[in-house]
Amino acid sequence: SATAAEASTSAFASGAAASGDLSAPRFPSAAECAMQVRAYHEMSNEVLLLLAANGDHGARTERFVREVMHVDKLEWVDAAQTVADITFKVGDGGFNLWLGRALGLAASAAGFAVVPMIFDLGTALEFNAHYVSADVPVYKDLETALEVGAWTWNWMEPPLGTVSFILLCLQWARQQRASTDGPYTAFRKRRRAQALLRAYPQYNAMILRHWSDSLCSEESVDGDALHVLDSSQRRERLRRLSAGPAAASSAI
Repeated sequence: SATAAEASTSAFASGAAASGDLSAPRFPSAAECAMQVRAYHEMSNEVLLLLAANGDHGARTERFVREVMHVDKLEWVDAAQTVADITFKVGDGGFNLWLGRALGLAASAAGFAVVPMIFDLGTALEFNAHYVSADVPVYKDLETALEVGAWTWNWMEPPLGTVSFILLCLQWARQQRASTDGPYTAFRKRRRAQALLRAYPQYNAMILRHWSDSLCSEESVDGDALHVLDSSQRRERLRRLSAGPAAASSAI
């Protein structure tokens, strides 16, 4: 493929020279397009180092994968799986994701449940009988939903106001957590890097620190090391492809 690309370039140069038009636009050949780098695992070590120095998390992940390959004597697919496992361990094991979804569902359910508790007379009377024990107005003052809401708001306002303030504080805390230059983010980066260095002293400290630093900022891991490991079937196919053409034919 490299020879074909060089031949295409040489043919173009000789043709342009023969025609005397050296300023004519040059377009890539099919062979040159086939040689284009399309993923981090196809890049050279030098290119990955430059990208990693500029904060590219995908490049830092690929450098970590190659470090695992070197130290543990693994193939790329197995090393990428090791990095994926380390990512799961040093994170929260999916707990934050589960907790966020559970809280979101609970908040949605509570939001819909509040409506009948405020505006529905039957629900308001039951709630008042079991949890409030407030004086019930005369019937003519509870004939409409708005009148019921005016009555129930006497006890619904304090909890709703408190919950609103809590949500406001949580939103501010989330913004601080997502900030890339805040004190909390710096604390998270430092703590995670120290934990990684203690847990995996066999790997290069600089590569680990770089990967950990951008891992805190990304919230979700980028790069080939995890995206190519979506399923065991795909992992097996990649392993066969890396074994050679003969094994690749049975993997397609």
